[in-house]
Amino acid sequence: MSEGEVAHQRWVHDQLDPSLRRVVGEWPYAIHDAFAGVRVTFTHYGRDASGRGFVPIVPEPRSSDLDAIFGQDQADLICYGHHHPASDLTGRARYVNPGALGCSPTATARFLTVAFAAGAYVLERHAVPYDPTDLVRQFEERDVPERAFIRAAFFGWTRG
Repeated sequence: MSEGEVAHQRWVHDQLDPSLRRVVGEWPYAIHDAFAGVRVTFTHYGRDASGRGFVPIVPEPRSSDLDAIFGQDQADLICYGHHHPASDLTGRARYVNPGALGCSPTATARFLTVAFAAGAYVLERHAVPYDPTDLVRQFEERDVPERAFIRAAFFGWTRG
């Protein structure tokens, strides 16, 4: 990581109440469950061989790429993120990335809802506009390290 990324990571770590650090450290990297007979995995992205990092992002994944990334998963539906563009592909499983919840050039929070019943499911995409004014103000007021980079890279905003 660059010095700026390290500074940002330290800043984020410092924002977490010390009493919660152990609890957060114990959170699983993936949640595996079944709903009405449908096996589901919720994860950020595929893990690397060490189990401590992520495999490299595939910018425009094909189902075969996702089969390889999530090959160890025995789910019917895998909901993932890490890469911000939305994606919905079927290979060995159905792989759905709803897109970033708020990181986009337009102030839109994208997410999914899924209804499960009798071994089947209905997936619905949502996109809700939000007002980014407070977010931009908080970046400045809280002196977030690398905020200019974050605004440009994750939101496409070049001004605060």
